[in-house]
Amino acid sequence: MGGNFAYNSTISSPLNMYNSYCYGDHVNASSSIGSGGSNNGILDNVNQPKFKVDKNGNLVVSKAKRKKFEERRIKGIENENKKARTNLAMSLGAGSLFMGGTIINGLKFKTNAPVTEMVLNGANTELWKKAPGVTIEAQDELAKFNRDFQKQYNRYIKNGSDTTQLVASYEEICNKFKTPMANGNADEVAKLTHQLKDTKGMWQRMKLWGSAPKIEDRLAKMATVDASKITAKTGNSFLKNCGGGAGLKLGIGMGALTMLMDSKKIYTAFEEHGFGTGMTQLGQSALTALVPATVYTLSDGLGKTLVNKAVSKGAGKLASSIAGNGVTKLGQWFAKQGTKKIIGKLCTKVATKLTGKAIGAAIGSIIPGAGTVLGFAIGCVADWAIQKYLMPHSDITDEKETEKKSTTELVYEIHQDKQNGVNIDEKYGEGTEKLYKKYEAYCLEIDKQQAQQAQLA
Repeated sequence: MGGNFAYNSTISSPLNMYNSYCYGDHVNASSSIGSGGSNNGILDNVNQPKFKVDKNGNLVVSKAKRKKFEERRIKGIENENKKARTNLAMSLGAGSLFMGGTIINGLKFKTNAPVTEMVLNGANTELWKKAPGVTIEAQDELAKFNRDFQKQYNRYIKNGSDTTQLVASYEEICNKFKTPMANGNADEVAKLTHQLKDTKGMWQRMKLWGSAPKIEDRLAKMATVDASKITAKTGNSFLKNCGGGAGLKLGIGMGALTMLMDSKKIYTAFEEHGFGTGMTQLGQSALTALVPATVYTLSDGLGKTLVNKAVSKGAGKLASSIAGNGVTKLGQWFAKQGTKKIIGKLCTKVATKLTGKAIGAAIGSIIPGAGTVLGFAIGCVADWAIQKYLMPHSDITDEKETEKKSTTELVYEIHQDKQNGVNIDEKYGEGTEKLYKKYEAYCLEIDKQQAQQAQLA
């Protein structure tokens, strides 16, 4: 998914802990500090260098050193955000939740079988060649319709209801598609697909609200749906396959998630740093959110183009029948290689026929969602690569927050990471270890005072 993961800028620091030398919100690093002006700071028992601190106990360094610490904090933020984008497997796993329904429905081979055999029929070869996208969309919608029918049919049987009208309505809707499919009439198939889809409400299609309408009622409603302006997208160009759909929805969802994750950062920018900074942060977050929306839309189109090309290229063989040539031969080949080693040559012929037919049917069942799933995979890789290597990994809010921090806070954040076993050169950039060593005694003195206060409390 797009977006930068927020860097943890609220790690424990010495500045909000109470001790007897507290001035305002700041904690002194040395008990030798007076109540006004700067002083000699810390001098430990092994003659470590002195550190100049102000009246609040904050470390005082040159502008050049201060700049170095600011740059290292930004570098740390960038590396943390970049690290969050390095696990491609996690991105694929999290994003696959969006694709779960498509994958599961494609794997319902037995349930989808009637539609798979109807669409992948030798008579429909011309339609596959002319408008593979239309054919696959029709198969997808008919498969959903068929699953709704199976559920309603099983419910009627369980309740002892008469199924005559239900079966007749189901067959009539399926028959509406058979003639235009066989004639290669892509426009008519597209219109029928639109009408069938419109017989279910949006919430019912998303399965977020209500159950599917009765098949009998959907047949009646089809006749009332205006499909006069619906035309088929013939051919298989990339631009024609980029018409939105699953890719756009996924992209918008990922982009919205990015904006949600950045909402606190945007609010902070307006509230604490002013309108100009707020608008800059809003623009940076919006740009980061726009990346996945664009990437997934284009990738969805690419995935469908590749799958449609593969399907339509072998349309003659694929549509010659689900148990004949095409995908069945592919299934037989795989079965043949396995059975030779497992059960011997004697049983290979029988096994390849049975397994080949099963694999052919399975491949035919998953065709409708294959382009979307492939597009999702391409989009996930592309979004991950763009976010990791091309997009900035820190924002103006990170810069403003860093400028607000005292030098003590900047140094102590590095100290805490060092104490926790973090490779500070790796996180904050080369030379951090050397820079930190000069202020280690200062940070250890703060730790000492905090430990003493904890004992007293």
